[in-house]
Amino acid sequence: YAASGGGVVIAASAGGLESLASIRAGSIGRVQTASAIASEPGSVTLQSLSVLPVAALKSDAIPLDKRGGNVAVAARRFAGGRIVQLEYLDTWRWRMSGGETSVADHRKWWTNAVAGVAYAPLLSNALTNTVDAAPVARLVESLGPSSAATKATLGSAARSVSLWWLFAILSLSLLAEWISRRTRGMR
Repeated sequence: YAASGGGVVIAASAGGLESLASIRAGSIGRVQTASAIASEPGSVTLQSLSVLPVAALKSDAIPLDKRGGNVAVAARRFAGGRIVQLEYLDTWRWRMSGGETSVADHRKWWTNAVAGVAYAPLLSNALTNTVDAAPVARLVESLGPSSAATKATLGSAARSVSLWWLFAILSLSLLAEWISRRTRGMR
């Protein structure tokens, strides 16, 4: 997938899988435990999470984020695609036990990670020049302004069928229903 131009995000301990050895940015080192994660809300941040550092970076890998002297996030190109290796452990803790903005911060962090490797072809000038800046105005110019639509009203229906005929039909229907119920069971 990555060789054909796709992007791959390798998260946490998945970087240690041998099946990903050919595409990952580097091998993983020993867990670098951050300060103890408190269980009270608002205490967890990205910096308080434990990290499996990316060790032995490949020659074309670029460190994107460091924790102390260790690489926490690294990226590299693989054929036509991009790979990013994120080695923060339990990022869900940040979302669940972080501060008031932790949900939005967590979403933005993951969105940026995925967007960094996602395939997005460049738009050519020919394509961008064909986009109409005012599509509604062009439609009105082509078709003309909207006409005043006539709404069906009770008065217009009365002109086609007399309201007295409608009243008579309704009354006869109700009378037939009443007679049907009263005579049910009589033979």
